[in-house]
Amino acid sequence: MREISKRKVLLAVGDTVLAIGIFQLGYFLRLGGIVNILKDYTGATLFCVLALLVSLHIFDLYDYRQHGSLRQYLPSLVRAMIAALALSVAFFYFSNNWRFGRGAFLISLPLLAPSLALWRKVAYRLTRAARPKRVAIVGTGASAREIYDTLSTAADQYDIVGFVSDDETQSCHSSLPAVVLGSRALERPPGGPPLDWIVLAEQPTDIAMRRVLAGKMAGAEVFAMPTLYEELNGKLPVEHMSDDWLVLNGGFDLLHNHLTQRLKRLIDLSVAVCGLLVSAPLWLLVGVAIKIDDGGKVLYRQRRVGKNGSVFQVVKFRSMRPDAESLTGAVWADDGDSRITRVGHLIRKLRIDEIPQMWNVLKGEMSFVGPRPERPEFVATLSDKIPYYSLRHLVEPGITGWAQIRYHYGGSVEDALEKLKYDLYYIRHVSVLMDLQIILSTVRVVLRQIGGR
Repeated sequence: MREISKRKVLLAVGDTVLAIGIFQLGYFLRLGGIVNILKDYTGATLFCVLALLVSLHIFDLYDYRQHGSLRQYLPSLVRAMIAALALSVAFFYFSNNWRFGRGAFLISLPLLAPSLALWRKVAYRLTRAARPKRVAIVGTGASAREIYDTLSTAADQYDIVGFVSDDETQSCHSSLPAVVLGSRALERPPGGPPLDWIVLAEQPTDIAMRRVLAGKMAGAEVFAMPTLYEELNGKLPVEHMSDDWLVLNGGFDLLHNHLTQRLKRLIDLSVAVCGLLVSAPLWLLVGVAIKIDDGGKVLYRQRRVGKNGSVFQVVKFRSMRPDAESLTGAVWADDGDSRITRVGHLIRKLRIDEIPQMWNVLKGEMSFVGPRPERPEFVATLSDKIPYYSLRHLVEPGITGWAQIRYHYGGSVEDALEKLKYDLYYIRHVSVLMDLQIILSTVRVVLRQIGGR
């Protein structure tokens, strides 16, 4: 993800320069002279650029997987431009002193869209590797296969030389998708230039480790499998981690960084207060709709597990029948769940049912961003079946989170395992900037109605 992050920064910087340049050109074409828009139209310029960057992020225009083909990202680019235009026009309407001239603004818009598309093609070619990285994977077990599968999804970026093992009998295993090599291959890889990466998917023997060292001295970068996996996938490989790896690697700064904790709490309070005030009219509409639908209670309280295993009552708009679990007890929701009411289907799809949880945020029981709070009945089972599950309770649970925007709704132990991978990545790397990124991505998920049940 280090390379991907650099690419995103490059794209964002290019988008910013392009937007300012295009707006500047619009004024030149409209007035026939030079106008310094950063000086004379500071507010309008900054807001329009910000609206553009936010819209491009919401519609996945910083996802490098889309930039190989114009057909892939053109629809998203059109939607992002419309969203940025709507935000800018609304801003101009309420800010009489901070606005662009209508003529110059209208001239700039048709120039901006093709310029952004062209810039993405140029950036893709500039950052594309001259040749795929040559990679050797040390190990032949499940961990090795997992990282092989990850690298294989980008065959144009990685040339997997093979699995490395000193056990010659491993070469007979037909289940392995690539050739098994002896550890000498780490010093003299077959069929091409030296290795770029060596991935340690299992602890090498003493002989193999000396050859790993020789490969490193020859210029190869050496990764522990969990480290590379999380950089490429944005999640931790829970099944393939060890206590040693967790102890020896950094991260989890939120647990002892008081400044970050205070900033996070300040953001929580600000978002919760503003959210409750802005959504106040919606409470009345949703409440009336729920009452008309089945006459039951508007709000629903349910026990959830919070920080350090404490149990609290989460508050939501009721989306299920009042007797939804009278016969079954606690069960996960599923696609087409018959317990969900007609109004419930709509408010779940738009995430409106989550709005009352801002009260939990104000009380300090939840954060706006964090792992999704789970029910005690499920936590007991999941803690027994999934390694490191209890680590997700080191922080306050959230209304939204890294797992919620990266993975669909979880309705099984397998889903819970996959979401835990994202939750632990978040806890390991949490920062104020990451929280802001998640909040923006949540807007995208809600607008595109992804993942609700």
